[in-house]
Amino acid sequence: MKVILSPETKLDLDEIFLWVFEDSKQRAIEFIDRLKSDCVLVGQNPNIGKNRDELKNGLKSFPTENYLIFYRVKIECVEIARILHGSRDITSELF
Repeated sequence: MKVILSPETKLDLDEIFLWVFEDSKQRAIEFIDRLKSDCVLVGQNPNIGKNRDELKNGLKSFPTENYLIFYRVKIECVEIARILHGSRDITSELF
């Protein structure tokens, strides 16, 4: 399925890049590439994630390293809602 990144996800990726960039530019580039590849994987296998209806109806999550990719399966696409660090206090207000 086609993968769409929400505006919030684009901001999440920018923040993650800047955070990792402080340590290593190359690592930041590689890590963002990994996250984007995992978003494609979710698009190819939309049922791979865990149901997260406790946060928002229809929401799923898929772990990648220390992060969680949150997404919704729609009729024609998979929408990546957020990419958040797993240690973060994740509440429904973030979606």
